[in-house]
Amino acid sequence: MLAGIVCEQGLRESMEDTYYLDTNFAGQGWIFGGVFDGHRGKFAAQEAAHRLPQVFLEQLGCYKNPMQAFSVAYSDVADDLRSCYSGTTATTFLIRDQTIYLSHVGDSRALTIDKQDFSQLSSDHRLENHDERTRIEQCGAQIFYPYIYQDGQGIMLTRTLGDCDFKDLGVIDTPSQSEHAITQQDKTMLLATDGLFDALSNREIFQLTRNNHDPQKIADSLLEEAMLNRMSPDNITILSINLQEIANLSS
Repeated sequence: MLAGIVCEQGLRESMEDTYYLDTNFAGQGWIFGGVFDGHRGKFAAQEAAHRLPQVFLEQLGCYKNPMQAFSVAYSDVADDLRSCYSGTTATTFLIRDQTIYLSHVGDSRALTIDKQDFSQLSSDHRLENHDERTRIEQCGAQIFYPYIYQDGQGIMLTRTLGDCDFKDLGVIDTPSQSEHAITQQDKTMLLATDGLFDALSNREIFQLTRNNHDPQKIADSLLEEAMLNRMSPDNITILSINLQEIANLSS
């Protein structure tokens, strides 16, 4: 099995998470996916999940480098949401030619897990990140940690799509990006919203999944641990990709 997905509302009053996955993107055998964690409503998350794959594919025809295509796609979708008070994280990837191209805003997270350890491909765009906090402070934002406040509303994120009323406070929509060459040692890639990572550390996730090779069972077991054993109150979306299956295609 190549991929596994869980997307659960949990104890929240509404479901604001969503995801996208295409294992034959553009009919080329590429894999495109992403997780989106909305706040102040679900509109921005649903719109980003719908529009980003479309715009990215269009831009990939203009910019052969996936990172450039991602940058323009995020900018275009941010423009679509420039009047939107709802906001969302976006953690998206393309797997092509044995390489993971990752682009993201917010605190949804991407990990790779190999036979010995894990690696975090993304950086959390929260006030704990010194560079992110410095930018927010320089814009004169009111901070009541861990929240950035504007007119009685607060958000924890320093980069998002949407959130039009926070853009002049340094909450930007420019994505962070990274690349990872898939090797024979790689086992799994995980994308998940912060409902998982607020309940489990990267190390705990590695220890729970290191001996599991089925991506759906990995997603199911992590959801059970976070929601039932750790009582995470948040929406949780987990997308698991079997990197061993991808690596084997080149061997």
